[in-house]
Amino acid sequence: MRPERTCIGCRKRDSSANLLRMVLSAGDDVQRVVPDPDHRAPGRGAHLHPTTECLDLAERRKAFPRAFRVPGPLVWLPVREYVEQCCGNESAAGKSDCPLSFHRGRARRHEGGSYDS
Repeated sequence: MRPERTCIGCRKRDSSANLLRMVLSAGDDVQRVVPDPDHRAPGRGAHLHPTTECLDLAERRKAFPRAFRVPGPLVWLPVREYVEQCCGNESAAGKSDCPLSFHRGRARRHEGGSYDS
């Protein structure tokens, strides 16, 4: 069982497998929030349900700087693009191309990229 984390948008706790992890990109002049769907990037992470509703709530509440404990504005456009592209476009069958188990009936992703249920 995976540990629980809190979504920075809706503030509800959920399994980390159901949340999109985000980290700050390194080396840029502007601090960017980038998605980390494999939960492997180094550094402090923040978690978000992969929905536009939770992303909108996080933006409105200015939760990104608080979650990463950094002053000033952050650019989170890569996260919005990821959520809208990957997790926001579900097919008629109710499936998406999102690698998160949130959309895969709680299936877990293996190292080779295959899924099991």
